[in-house]
Amino acid sequence: MPHKRLLESDNTWTSSDDLANDLDDIVQPVDYASIFDNSQLVLIGEDHRNSPVRRHLAAHAAEIKACGTTHYAVESPPSPGIDLLNKDPSYELGDTRVGVELKYDTDPLKKERRESYQEVAKAMVRQGIKVVPIDVDYSLPHYGAEEREVHMTQGLRDIFEADEKAVVAALVGADHAARNRGVLMNGVWGYKYHARVSALSKRLARDGYKISPLWVVGGVCDAPTFFIDAVRTAGLSDEEFMVDLRPFRGSEQRVFSSGNFDWAIHVPQEDMQA
Repeated sequence: MPHKRLLESDNTWTSSDDLANDLDDIVQPVDYASIFDNSQLVLIGEDHRNSPVRRHLAAHAAEIKACGTTHYAVESPPSPGIDLLNKDPSYELGDTRVGVELKYDTDPLKKERRESYQEVAKAMVRQGIKVVPIDVDYSLPHYGAEEREVHMTQGLRDIFEADEKAVVAALVGADHAARNRGVLMNGVWGYKYHARVSALSKRLARDGYKISPLWVVGGVCDAPTFFIDAVRTAGLSDEEFMVDLRPFRGSEQRVFSSGNFDWAIHVPQEDMQA
C-alpha cells in the first residue's frame, strides 16, 4: 500500500522540516498514465506566472496523448488563431492567446509567458489533440467570478456532450482545479472573495464526471510554501517528480492540499518571480 508507513505513523507534518524528512517515501517518477487512469478529465492546476509548468506540459505532450487524451482545454476566450492552429500545427500564433494573460505583466515577461502557453498548445496539436478555449470573451461586459466559473464549466460539459468518449486535459488556475476555492494561497488578493464561488471541479463532479485534479508546482513560484520549503530542505529542488495525494485524503496527513488535489507534480525550481 502506498505510504503505508506514513499513514500508520503519528507524524502529521506540522512543519516543512517534518515533511522534508518523509519526502523520499512519497515522491515517484512522473507518470501521466496513473494520473489519467479511469478519468475523463484531468484538471491541471497552475500558477499563471509559472512558465516552467507549461514547458513541462509541452515536453510531456506525447505521454499525455498516449493516455487517450483527445482535447486540451485552455483558460482563454475563442479566437480565429486557435481554430487555425487546430487545422495546421505549423500555424504561427503571433499574439493569439491560448492561456491567461495577467494585467500587470509587462514585456518581456508578458511575451515569455504568452509564448509558453503557445508552446503547449502547439505540442498538443502536433500530437493530434484539439485545443478548446473555455474562458469568457473579454471584449464583452464584465464577468464576475461566478459567471466565469459557470462559463468555463459549461465549456467543458460541451466537449463531453459532443463526444462521450472524450478525454480532456484542462490547464486552469489552481483555484479552478481544486475541489474547494479560496483555500490555496492565504493572503493572496481575491482568494477570500473567490472562496464564495463553487469551483468548476466541484460543479463537474456533481454532474458525475470522473475527474482527477492535479497541481503542478515548483518552477518560478514558491506556492505552496509549506511544500516548496520541504522540497528545498530535502535537496530535491532540481528534480521533477510526482506525489500521489489520494492515500492522505481524510487523514491528518494531507501533504499540502487539504484534500483538494489527487496528485501533485513538482517541476525543477528556478529563480522566483513576482
